[in-house]
Amino acid sequence: LALLPPGNSPERRRFRSASGAHAGAAFDANPGFCGARMDNVTFAHQACLKLGLRPAQLLGLPALYKCPMPLCHHVGIPGDNHYLLCSIVGFTVRHEYLEEAVKDSAHSLRSRTAIAVMRQPVVAAYLPRRDDQPWPRGKPPAEFKADLLVSALNRHRKLVDHSVVYPTAQYAASSVTNGAAARERELEKIKKYTDRFFFPHAAQIDLVPIGIETFGTIGKSGIEFVGWLAGLGDYLHLNGAGTGDCDGLYSRFVSQTFARLNAALALGNAHMLERWLSKGFPAPATAGIAMEVAHGPDDDDPDFHDPEAAAHAVA
Repeated sequence: LALLPPGNSPERRRFRSASGAHAGAAFDANPGFCGARMDNVTFAHQACLKLGLRPAQLLGLPALYKCPMPLCHHVGIPGDNHYLLCSIVGFTVRHEYLEEAVKDSAHSLRSRTAIAVMRQPVVAAYLPRRDDQPWPRGKPPAEFKADLLVSALNRHRKLVDHSVVYPTAQYAASSVTNGAAARERELEKIKKYTDRFFFPHAAQIDLVPIGIETFGTIGKSGIEFVGWLAGLGDYLHLNGAGTGDCDGLYSRFVSQTFARLNAALALGNAHMLERWLSKGFPAPATAGIAMEVAHGPDDDDPDFHDPEAAAHAVA
């Protein structure tokens, strides 16, 4: 840290994000055993991000380039990682990779308790909607969906809404504390849901906002959710009454799940670079000032992100 620029600098925030909780889980695990396999390009791309290198910079971009995506007027410098922030590239694929990772982990859990995972549940079908204030801008109540609904017998259901966040300048605490951007995103998600719905005890539904930083750090709620999933396993019954290695099985499942999430994030990040370059190699910019993009949170949530406005924003 002493070698990095002081204050709320991009380098310091990226270093914190790449060295936070479970940021390198996919590199530490046995990929074939935990379902966290990555192809060579994906592995190299995520390794670059974790080591502080900037993959786009290694491509030989012009000293001042214009984003190749249609409608995006961003002017940047090599190494600004704009392709991970550009709303026109789209974040849906990365979102889907993470959904699959959570679903696969839940289904791989050896348990006598039935576990059901529903994708894209309509929230209004499970929770009463608040009518004491106008509905915020975004999708109408009938179309407002979470990412997953995880149900287990005799347990509260978990309404999961995950989001990938880039540690931009607006998350100033991320230059000081590992995972600060992920935690702030989780708090934003909590407010988003509590402003729209009631969570009565009778509904037996808990909100799980999972914030994951672009460089791999997983937020507090995400870590707690993985522990909850692992707790559904009847480990005492796997190898006989009380004879199994419960702690070992529990920790193995937890590490495998974090590896799955980390690999899913890596696949999504690499896919975004591929899609960005598919529109043509970034051309030199003839005018404009290159600065770090800070147009807001980067996920495919319309309540956080206005693609049209973000496409024209160079902050």
